[in-house]
Amino acid sequence: MLRSAVGAECRSARARRWQREVGDRWESLTGREREVLRLLAGGMSNTAIAERLCVQIKTVEYHVTHIHHKLGLASRLEVVLWARDEWPDGLPDDGQNPG
Repeated sequence: MLRSAVGAECRSARARRWQREVGDRWESLTGREREVLRLLAGGMSNTAIAERLCVQIKTVEYHVTHIHHKLGLASRLEVVLWARDEWPDGLPDDGQNPG
């Protein structure tokens, strides 16, 4: 019985820590970076994102680079997988608190 309660408390602590970490990473992104991340996670290319947002492709590349650094991820694929793993139902709107 005690082991079960301790195990549940450990799982609960891990879940809180996960929510805090994901939330901190999400909050570190600017609104525009979040918008670019949503479009990346939706499978759009940099060119398509630039056209959608009416910006230069270099601007999109700049945002993607900052997203990599802020999330601590090395590649576009890692960024997309992170977004899909953390929010399987879709990324939160800017007004939502993730986790």
